[in-house]
Amino acid sequence: MAQGTPQDPHLWGRIDARPSRGTLPGTAFNLRSFSLRHEIAPQPGERVPPKRLALTGHYSGFAEQTLPNVTVDGRSLGPVHLAMTIEGDLPQGPTVRVTAEPPLTQEQILALIGLEGLAPSGTTDLNELLSQRFVSLLATGFREALFEPIETQLKRYLGLEEFSVSFSFDQPLEVRLGKYLFRNFLVTYRYSLIGGRQEQWNLGVSYDLPQRYRVTYGSNESGEKQFRVTRQWAF
Repeated sequence: MAQGTPQDPHLWGRIDARPSRGTLPGTAFNLRSFSLRHEIAPQPGERVPPKRLALTGHYSGFAEQTLPNVTVDGRSLGPVHLAMTIEGDLPQGPTVRVTAEPPLTQEQILALIGLEGLAPSGTTDLNELLSQRFVSLLATGFREALFEPIETQLKRYLGLEEFSVSFSFDQPLEVRLGKYLFRNFLVTYRYSLIGGRQEQWNLGVSYDLPQRYRVTYGSNESGEKQFRVTRQWAF
C-alpha cells in the first residue's frame, strides 16, 4: 500500500515468496518459503522536504537441501538433509542457521556446503559465518525477486515515472523518485547513503523540450545548484 507524495512517501506491505522461486541465490539450497513485512517512510524528525527515507521491516525464510550420498571421516552416512532458517529485521543483516539430519558438527556442515576454510579471523561460529557469507547474496536475490515487483506496483499506484531502491541489508543505499506534475514537467528526488553518516541527496526539476531535449535545474545537500541540458537518443 502507498500514500503520500513523491516528496513525502509512505509505503508498506507484505510479500510472501512462493516455493517456485527455486534455489537460494549463490547456494544449492531450495527456497521453500519467505515472507517480508516492509515499510519505507521518512526518518523520524524529518519535517521539511527533501526528506531522508528509512527502510524497516521483518523477514523470515526457510530453505533446504538433501545430499544423496555423504561420507564423513571415511564413514558413509547416506542421505543428509540440511535445513536453513533465515530471519532478521531491516535494515540489519540476517541471522542464518543451518542444521543437519543426521546431526553433524559445525565443521562438517561447513565442509558440506563449501565454506570450509573460509571463516574470517576470529569467527568460528557456523551461524555467524553463514550470516556474513550469504548477506550480499541474499540481498541480491531478494532485490530481484521481491523489491523489483514492488517498485513496478508502486510506480503504477502513485503514477510515478520512476521509483527504485538500491537495496542492501545494512540500509537502502539509494532511493530514486520521479513524477510528472503536469505535461513535460518532471520532479525527481534521489537520496544516497554512501557511508557511516555521510549522506547525499539531490532534488531536481526538468522540462522536456521538442526533439528529445531536456532542461534540468537541481540542488543538493551541499547547497550547490546545477543546470543541465541533455538530449536522448533512441537505438
